[in-house]
Amino acid sequence: MRVVRAASAVLARVSLSAVFLASGFYKIIYWKETEKRFFTVLGDWQGYTVFSEGLQAFFSAAVVWSSLILMAATFLEILGALLLLVGIREKLGAALLALILIPTMALTQPFWFSEGGIREAQISLFLRDFAILGGLIVVMLHGAHGNAPGLKEDDFSKME
Repeated sequence: MRVVRAASAVLARVSLSAVFLASGFYKIIYWKETEKRFFTVLGDWQGYTVFSEGLQAFFSAAVVWSSLILMAATFLEILGALLLLVGIREKLGAALLALILIPTMALTQPFWFSEGGIREAQISLFLRDFAILGGLIVVMLHGAHGNAPGLKEDDFSKME
């Protein structure tokens, strides 16, 4: 049972971190396109928030700092994914990834402003990211080595 738990923990770390490593390296490889996409997202949000001067000012400032925000986010994404992947300070890695994922979910899948098929696709992507966030929260709470607090090896043998 110990081998299954260890292998499952490695598989979980690899699968969670792979999503973020691929995304981070994609951003670096296609940096100009990533900047354009981020700039477009911020511009869209300026349009969504015409009802609030405060939010308009926030997104205007974000546009000015967009390159720096994107560089920091990409660095934290890759760092968090690597920490999670190698199992060193994986709780910190999961927290960094959650810190990146939450605003990304809100900014890139604004299904509440969409209609029809686009809305359904955005809801699906939002829920996928929400599930990944759930996995990151589990890692933040229990670590990524399969050691849930309060459980002993004997407890697993009783489940068989």
